[in-house]
Amino acid sequence: MTEAEKRQLLRNLQTTACDIIVLDDTRLFPIQAEGLVRKPKPYRPKASMIPWWLAEIAYRRYCEKYGRDMQSLERIAERGGFGRMELVSLLRRE
Repeated sequence: MTEAEKRQLLRNLQTTACDIIVLDDTRLFPIQAEGLVRKPKPYRPKASMIPWWLAEIAYRRYCEKYGRDMQSLERIAERGGFGRMELVSLLRRE
């Protein structure tokens, strides 16, 4: 994603002072490996990483759904990150 696309994404999110997203953040955020996939051949997906700024966008929705008192984004990262489908759901705002 280009810097211009990141800035446009921010404009669309209508951030507040407490929800500032750092676009030049180079940290990585873990994404959990899901359970065993059985088709067409059984395999276990590997864990992966996303840019921290994208995790912050998902975390913003997480806070809307569950409140800020649940876990910090740093704590979620310590525990293995979001699940893949959880991340998709948060980014889609489902």
